[in-house]
Amino acid sequence: LINFKSHKSLIGIELLNEPSYQYSKYNHTQLFNYYNQSYHLIRRYDNSLYVVFNELYSDLYDNWINVFDESDYYNVVLDLHLYDWQWPYTNEKFFDHIRDAEQWKFLIDKYSKYYPIVIGEWSMSTGTYMQVGELFVKASVNSFESSAGWYLWNWKIEKNLSYDEWDVQLQYERIQGLNPLKYLT
Repeated sequence: LINFKSHKSLIGIELLNEPSYQYSKYNHTQLFNYYNQSYHLIRRYDNSLYVVFNELYSDLYDNWINVFDESDYYNVVLDLHLYDWQWPYTNEKFFDHIRDAEQWKFLIDKYSKYYPIVIGEWSMSTGTYMQVGELFVKASVNSFESSAGWYLWNWKIEKNLSYDEWDVQLQYERIQGLNPLKYLT
């Protein structure tokens, strides 16, 4: 950190990507202690960097309400990974996927009261059985407008894997490809 804290490209540090359910649910105190110690270690060297923490499991988001209160912590960001391709979403109907993406706005708004929210991962994919496509992408991007920012996962995947909706570069190169950037305001 000492060598890079002044670099203009460094804006923050994510403490842990996708902590396991074991820690998030059953060892929450241990996970909090890790985040807390890491936060204070970073603050010893830099007071302006964003310190980002991640909770992967939506049923555990409430565990983090006001845990890093602004009176004791600052520049703390919550990273949410919002996907709609895996179980239990895989078997949903077409418009259920769109509804899910629209509901993300309310989720982001709820937790933005406590922390700036970054969507650290999301995908244009809606599962292995049905791809909703552009309507899902539009609903997702519209929901993300109330966040501090978002990242699409991911730019490129191996060829011939049949996961075209995960490949942003491929979608960008297609004439009728999915393009979340056209919905930015």
